[in-house]
Amino acid sequence: MKRGRQSDNRGKLNSPVTIWGLHPVEECLRVRPSACEKVLFLPSFGRKRGQVLLKRLLIETGVSSSEVSDFRGLSLPEQAVHQGVVATVKPFWMVELGFLVNLALKGGNPVVVCDQISDPQNLGAIIRASAALGAAGVVISKRHGSGITGTVVKASAGAVFHAQVAFVSSIPGVLKRMKQAGLWIFGLDSKAEADIFQADLSSIPLALVAGSEQRGLRKTVRKELDFRVRIPMVPGVESLNVSSAVSIALYECKRQKAGVSN
Repeated sequence: MKRGRQSDNRGKLNSPVTIWGLHPVEECLRVRPSACEKVLFLPSFGRKRGQVLLKRLLIETGVSSSEVSDFRGLSLPEQAVHQGVVATVKPFWMVELGFLVNLALKGGNPVVVCDQISDPQNLGAIIRASAALGAAGVVISKRHGSGITGTVVKASAGAVFHAQVAFVSSIPGVLKRMKQAGLWIFGLDSKAEADIFQADLSSIPLALVAGSEQRGLRKTVRKELDFRVRIPMVPGVESLNVSSAVSIALYECKRQKAGVSN
C-alpha cells in the first residue's frame, strides 16, 4: 500500500482502526480505554498542556504507548492533522440493528440511516450530530458507503466513541424490517412537498433516512418510505450538504420532543 493513502475498512468491519489527532485519541482513552490497543507519539509530543494531559491519561488507563520517530507505514492520509499522536482502536461502537431499533422504540429517539453516503467527512459529521443530538444510533451500508475510518473518526471530533453503529447489507431490506418492528420511516428529500417543521417527529418512533451526496435517495429506498420531508430554504439557494440536513432534522426531532414551540 502506498504511503499517504489510508485503506478504508469496508469488508473488514472488525479490524482495528487507526485514528489520529489529540481530541479523537483523548476521547477514546476517556470513553473506552479497553478498546485502545496502543498509542504512538512523536518525540516532540508532550510539550503542550493538552498533550501533557493525554500522557497522564495514558498512565491512568494503562494503555500501551511508545515514542516513534515518525508515522511511516501507518498509511495516514497525506493531509492528516495528526498533532503528533496516533492510536489503534478496536471497533467497539458496532452493534446489531435490532439493538438500535429497540432503543428507538423504547426511548423515542430516532435512528439515522445513511443510504450510500461515501464521503468520510460527511459521515463523520453525521455521527457527530447523531451523538450530540441524542439519536439512538446510525445505520451504514457495508458495501456502498464509507466505513468507519480514521478520517471519519477525525471528522466526528471523537464523537464516534459516544455513538452506536450498525452495518447492514441492504438499506431497503433494513427499512422493511424497521417498519415491521414499528418504526416510521422519514426520508430527507429536498424535492418533497412536506415541510419537516410541520411533520410529527415527536409522537412516533422513527428512522431518518439520508441519501448519497450525488444521487440523494435511491428509488428502491424511496419505495420503503412512509414520508418524504424537506427542509425549507430561501428560493434560489442550492440544497444543503447531507450532514447539515441530518443535523437540522435531528435538532427538529429534539425540539419537538422537548415541546418547544416554533
